[in-house]
Amino acid sequence: MLLGNQQIRLVLFIGLSILSTFEARAWPPTYGPEFTFTNLEMVEALKKLPYSGQKMANQKFLNLWVEEIRKTCQECKIIEKRDKHGIAYKVEKGSFHYTLSVDTGVLEVQMPGLTLEEIRAQKESIHKEIFQAAEKMGLKPAKTLGGGHIHIGYLEAFKDDPQLFRDFVVDYANHPDLSFGVMGSSLENSPPIVALEKNQQEEFKKLIAEFDHSSMSGEDLAKAIDERVYTKTLKYMSPKHYQAMKMRRVYDEIFQNQKTVEMRAVRPQQSVEQYLVELELLEERLKYLKRWKGRLPLDLPIELAKEPIDKLTNFYIYVREMGYSWEKAKLVLPEELLGLEPNYHLGDRVVKARHEQLAKLEKESVNFRAPLDCKDFYKKI
Repeated sequence: MLLGNQQIRLVLFIGLSILSTFEARAWPPTYGPEFTFTNLEMVEALKKLPYSGQKMANQKFLNLWVEEIRKTCQECKIIEKRDKHGIAYKVEKGSFHYTLSVDTGVLEVQMPGLTLEEIRAQKESIHKEIFQAAEKMGLKPAKTLGGGHIHIGYLEAFKDDPQLFRDFVVDYANHPDLSFGVMGSSLENSPPIVALEKNQQEEFKKLIAEFDHSSMSGEDLAKAIDERVYTKTLKYMSPKHYQAMKMRRVYDEIFQNQKTVEMRAVRPQQSVEQYLVELELLEERLKYLKRWKGRLPLDLPIELAKEPIDKLTNFYIYVREMGYSWEKAKLVLPEELLGLEPNYHLGDRVVKARHEQLAKLEKESVNFRAPLDCKDFYKKI
């Protein structure tokens, strides 16, 4: 049946509307935090009391915190709700909102995914209603207890770009000092790939080689890492959960509309300024990785760096090779690395060599995911 002009216009309008809705989920990336706060009373309850006692101690300070927000933010609407740990509160201020809840030994703040610019626009609210109000209640981000997990929106950052997702995963594996030494410190809770058993590391190498010579999607890669690499972790019983980069939210249908890459090896943020620097580092790294076009080499270190100066120098190279400010990046450093100086001479030489390597690669035209018999390829690695 032929369509009339009005029907054609309607079909085009619907099609363009669907397309624009779909495209809206592309770049720029979104980020969702998990801020955590605690105090001595909550820590002592965690050590000495059963779960019910811990929960009561946590709930007491959660209620005090909410009352402080009521005083601080007259225009905020606060809605009581329940989650798996008990009573929680959703705080709404216009289109901006976040949730406060209890967790093991800490109080947690979660926000929906926002772009870096959107988070910058809410910087003052996050500072006053979250960090400042918490401090008035005697609540502070701990150095070891809790975490500062960051959820990167998968669809926004990696839509239609499985090569970028592959490079992001590989790059993070290449830089284990990020998850153990610089931004994170718990091998038991969130180990990098190089801290896993040798057979898991070898499976990771095979999987990346398989991706490079197939039409595997980003979701397929995430699921394969869960099933073939995350088979064990260093202490806990849930190996797919207790890793530096959690994959389940990328491919599991439960999270179809909220796909995220969860960066778990992040200490509790001490301020909104520190959180913003962490996000800037992530976003600048993604821009840098786009230039590699899916050809970033997998280069796992033999072992974790042991000396603080080595961790610091590795981080200096990481920061400077993508053109980010070293002075700003130092805001994310832990106390044990503050006051030290990286090996600038070595670091600058490596950065220069990386820039030359990337400039040469950008001039080449290579079909970097050409089909290849994987068995033959594995013999070469």
